[in-house]
Amino acid sequence: DPNIGIPITSLQYFKLTPQRLIDRLINRHRHFLASEIALHLNLKSEDGKFDIRSKIMGHWAKARVVVAKDMTDAALVAQIYEKLKDIPGVDFADIAREANASRRPDLASQLLEFE
Repeated sequence: DPNIGIPITSLQYFKLTPQRLIDRLINRHRHFLASEIALHLNLKSEDGKFDIRSKIMGHWAKARVVVAKDMTDAALVAQIYEKLKDIPGVDFADIAREANASRRPDLASQLLEFE
């Protein structure tokens, strides 16, 4: 897909490793595609304990906190929780830190309730 902007050959893909490809997709905010690839390849987190989707969707949630300035805290918490509730290993404290850094302390407090 030319919108993603990562043209690579299969040899480059294998040298890059699937985890690094996922990192590149995350950095481009292609969270859904990264999540689908990770699910298809059954990729685990670096410590091997969780599905790597916890990292992907945690990044999505932090990005969402930054850009969703027009949403109420309650609506944003509901949206984030709905997306992340079935993904084990998501670091809600990390998302709460991002909310606090974005000057949304009430949102941060609500997110910590899921930790």
